[in-house]
Amino acid sequence: MITRTQSVSAYVSLIAPHLRRRTLEGPSSRDRPRIRAGTSKGAIEMRILVVWTTMAALTLGCNGGPDNCAYAPAQGPAEPCCTSWGADACGAGFFCAAFDGRTIATCYANGSRLDGQTCTADDQCGSMSCNTAAGACRTLGSTCDPRVGCASRPIGGIYVCDPVDATCRPVGNGGRDALCSTDTDCRSPLLCDSASQRCTGEIENAFRVCSTDSDCTAFEGTPVCRLYARDTSGAFRGYCTTRCDAGPTGCPEGTRCVGSDPYDACVVPCSTAEDCPLPQLGCVDRGDGYRCQGCNESSECRAGQTCVELETNGECR
Repeated sequence: MITRTQSVSAYVSLIAPHLRRRTLEGPSSRDRPRIRAGTSKGAIEMRILVVWTTMAALTLGCNGGPDNCAYAPAQGPAEPCCTSWGADACGAGFFCAAFDGRTIATCYANGSRLDGQTCTADDQCGSMSCNTAAGACRTLGSTCDPRVGCASRPIGGIYVCDPVDATCRPVGNGGRDALCSTDTDCRSPLLCDSASQRCTGEIENAFRVCSTDSDCTAFEGTPVCRLYARDTSGAFRGYCTTRCDAGPTGCPEGTRCVGSDPYDACVVPCSTAEDCPLPQLGCVDRGDGYRCQGCNESSECRAGQTCVELETNGECR
């Protein structure tokens, strides 16, 4: 490979004799070269190299350009560009990339990438949301690709692509089976399952057997031990749940708030005892709908169980 110094040296070898001859012959001041007779070949090389370097710097820009970059910075729309210039590769409002099967990078307008198209940054997408893991723009529409997801709405917050029917919907309330995008969308100890986009986990552990509030650990809100029976020794039996304000809200998804003494608590509604989080509980109608509670008779328990009468209420065994 011929180096730049070798190229300059060859050029000087060709022009130096001519320069010296024209100088000795006394050319007019207009044509006279600016190199004195007798100037060494090395000095001429150095001067030409300085001029060459200056011209290259002016061509590539004041800050110097990346190696092997064939295009100047600040290219216009649809013009070829060098990604090695970084943010300076294209003019304001454009970015340099080789998308859509291109082999030469081109300047694209910011926000020009449509839903599902290739992207590497949010401002490239019309939805202003790039799923960098999938390498595609999230959608602002109603129909979505679960592998790419939905963009957040300026009004309405975070949306999730529901894999059940590939439709964009807002995240849920964080309870069991609520839609989610990350674990932070779910109430502890529930976690967001990336496949189903639902809050899942062993929420049943929160409903473990207890006798006092201190036995419980909150999976959300204020933990309480909701008593369902008292045995013949006087000991209370209950299950851990959460305090709530009486009404349709204030409880995890899949539970509801009912009045209780000394406070309101979230209970699990049921159709059969199999819906209850603990096998000791029966599915009992207390006049306001069926819910998991201490049993009164064996028909309220799971198949094969018997309702054992205690001092108050009973327990399925």
